[in-house]
Amino acid sequence: VHGEADMHSRRLSFAEKTAQLELTLKQEHVTLTYLQEEAERLRTQQLEAERAKEEAEKELEKWQQKANEALRLRLQAEEVAHKKSLAQEEAEKQKEDAEREARKRTKAEESALRQKELAEEELEKQRNLAEGTAQQKFLAEQELIRLKSE
Repeated sequence: VHGEADMHSRRLSFAEKTAQLELTLKQEHVTLTYLQEEAERLRTQQLEAERAKEEAEKELEKWQQKANEALRLRLQAEEVAHKKSLAQEEAEKQKEDAEREARKRTKAEESALRQKELAEEELEKQRNLAEGTAQQKFLAEQELIRLKSE
């Protein structure tokens, strides 16, 4: 009778361990799925940040060209004596507008770059977390196999 109770207790303990491991594996699978989705979201965010940066660079180049054009207009205005004051005022206004826009574009470009860096850092963190979880899942599966083979 004592031997039977002991066997029953061991069977119960084995069943509990198995159930616990299966639960752990399910939880880790859910975590892994979440981390993969999160990594995908961050990759998308990173691509958007890169696109925004490229846009900002194009805009900056456009406004630099406008600033150069404004400077050229100003020099031309100085050569033309009777139109000097009007043309020079207009050129100055355009140059100021262009410089103001160029400063805005520079800020936007810096912001896009920061976003990209943050997204890359977050992606790296998520990748490391996912690797750790995959390792834990592997160890839990090994333990389950070991327990089942006992």
